[in-house]
Amino acid sequence: MWSNFIAQHNISFLLADCFTKLCKAMLTDSKIATKFACSRTKTTQIIKKSLAPSLHQDVVRDLQTKPFSMATDVSNDCNCDKSLTILVCYFPDQATTKFIAMPICNIEKASNIFDHFQEVFVDNNIPWENLVSFVSENCSVTTSRHNSVVTRIKEKCPAVFDFGCVCHLANLCTVAGVKALALPVEDLLVKGYFHFFHRSVRNFNTVVVSFQGPVVCGLAFLNP
Repeated sequence: MWSNFIAQHNISFLLADCFTKLCKAMLTDSKIATKFACSRTKTTQIIKKSLAPSLHQDVVRDLQTKPFSMATDVSNDCNCDKSLTILVCYFPDQATTKFIAMPICNIEKASNIFDHFQEVFVDNNIPWENLVSFVSENCSVTTSRHNSVVTRIKEKCPAVFDFGCVCHLANLCTVAGVKALALPVEDLLVKGYFHFFHRSVRNFNTVVVSFQGPVVCGLAFLNP
């Protein structure tokens, strides 16, 4: 129960060391509390070896029988192995997003990325026909019309819908919109960051010079 609480609320495993000692110190009149022993190492192993496999199988059973969407991205680590995170979204009773796998993917080629997907589907006996949409970054390796991850997925499931990355598209729209502003937003944010970076308490006054509709035409930082 304690390990499940740690995992459910995304709490640091280090807390388990303190909590074990706290129980014994606070509840000295309880035989159960004084014998409680579930520190970091034990908590970690319970989550990894007992809870995680059980929860993983629950997700797999749903994916074997229900339509789902898959989202993926590769980490940008340069000095260590790159991880290919695979999330799935489906609707048992309400919209649910779950982690399904995170294989190592140091070669970011379309064929290699797809092979990792195929391995996850085969190992868990998940039919490709249940995949209804695919979400990924908008680079040529994943979304181009020829020789990409998407083209390989469509060979398995022709009806799959390719969303790309809507967050990336929103970012591109924002960048284009910011260019139309009279105020250099990026410079303002950088200046504001370094204004507070070196001192924990600093008087900060913002003077709005004038407005034209929603666009601020003038803004000044007044140093104390």
